[in-house]
Amino acid sequence: MAARNTNEEPLSSVMLKLIDAYGFADKLDERKALAAWSIVVGKSIAKQTGDLYVHKRKLFVTINYAALKSELLFAKSRLLQSINKEIGKDFLQDIIIR
Repeated sequence: MAARNTNEEPLSSVMLKLIDAYGFADKLDERKALAAWSIVVGKSIAKQTGDLYVHKRKLFVTINYAALKSELLFAKSRLLQSINKEIGKDFLQDIIIR
């Protein structure tokens, strides 16, 4: 009896290949970045966040309080690094705080 040749792969590997093949990798990373914002800054600051969206690998954040806005601008590079770490790769290029 001949040995059976199979092309078995883990489902997670197949899903990642499909995501890449259909060009959904960036959209998935955008969603991860949005979710990572509240994890990185915490619930209290996340509640003070207005609009939050990703466009061309930049995270746009609207803050309503001037003092909080200045604090976040001061910590922008650290926030960018922490969010990318939470995502698992260097996806975001910048954070625009308005």
